[in-house]
Amino acid sequence: MKCPNCGMENPSNNMRCGNCGTPLVQPQNQEMPETTQINQTTSPPKITKWLGVIITAVIFLPFITAAAIILIISTIGMTQEQKEIENYANTTATLNDFYDCYYSEGDRTDELCSAEYQYIVDGKNYKASPKQASDKDTFEQEVTVYYNPNNPSETVIPASYNYTIIASAIILVAAVIGAIIVGITLTHKIKNYYKEEQGL
Repeated sequence: MKCPNCGMENPSNNMRCGNCGTPLVQPQNQEMPETTQINQTTSPPKITKWLGVIITAVIFLPFITAAAIILIISTIGMTQEQKEIENYANTTATLNDFYDCYYSEGDRTDELCSAEYQYIVDGKNYKASPKQASDKDTFEQEVTVYYNPNNPSETVIPASYNYTIIASAIILVAAVIGAIIVGITLTHKIKNYYKEEQGL
């Protein structure tokens, strides 16, 4: 090791120059293991990296799951309905009556009913009903009814799947975007809180 004062070469284990007594500078790479150990002990534990994701999943997963299930069921229902009426003729049916009315459990304000529509094919009257019961006010006075030309009593009154599909798709997209934003925000806040607590 060369002395910074007189330039004399000294053995590497010398603490001072053998010629002039000047302290010799020791290599700094020996401190690396200690630095590495400090970084390992002060780095945030893995749970802090995933805690934001876990909290976000608990909050948003029920909404995402429910919206996805409704979207899938509605899409399947609409697809099956379209196949069913593919070779059917159609005509206009008029609201005739309500039947099988009932109140939902614990609710005496909304009366749910099945509706009966009447339509005419080749001068003969037929009756048809939508598959789902609903509040009386939600049934339209006139609807399009699809019937089998070979058997006009075999009918389908299409359900309003389009609105359900659109609504569930909007909820699903909004829930996913919200989950991403909240997840990122929570993760950063948790990491910053940990650093403040550790004095980093």
